[in-house]
Amino acid sequence: MVLAFVGLAIASLRGGADPEVGDDPWGAHTIEWSTTSPAPGNNFREVPTVRSPEPMLDLQEASQERPS
Repeated sequence: MVLAFVGLAIASLRGGADPEVGDDPWGAHTIEWSTTSPAPGNNFREVPTVRSPEPMLDLQEASQERPS
């Protein structure tokens, strides 16, 4: 167990800096991921209306359904 930890620590140190991942690295579907990271004091100009458990997914699907 200790040997595995030491090996992972060495590999991590050799890897360098973390890559730039942006505000939503996982492509999440919940509303807290729609703002910047770290979130500002007032996240949204207007309080968003949430109509499902996955509002960001709803927005993605709606934008794909619209003809370009």
